[in-house]
Amino acid sequence: MFDPGTPRSGRDPHANGYPTLILRLLTGVYRYEDVPKNLTDEKELIEFGEHRCASSGFSTCMVLGPRDAWYCDPGGSPTHTEKPPSKGVMLENGRLVRVENESVNAVVNEYMEIWDQRKEGR
Repeated sequence: MFDPGTPRSGRDPHANGYPTLILRLLTGVYRYEDVPKNLTDEKELIEFGEHRCASSGFSTCMVLGPRDAWYCDPGGSPTHTEKPPSKGVMLENGRLVRVENESVNAVVNEYMEIWDQRKEGR
């Protein structure tokens, strides 16, 4: 297991759009996931990101602030960084949120197929 250390004091864990959980579906293709509002402790938030990583099979990043994020890869332990995901294609509810260029349509279609297969357990 891991020890996230002492939570940063004075931080409202649901202010300014944080925390945010991001799943890496493919290289450069990310999806936002909801974070339960009852999770307020930093350790609980990081463990939730670790659980979503294990249950989905996708790498996750629990973003606690603009320079406070915890990455987790399947089979691995969370790792702290000051650099949350910032480039690529962001998807929310299967829709594009941000596109770096127009040539991503094939990647998005591949993502949708893989996502559907994983949801159906294929």
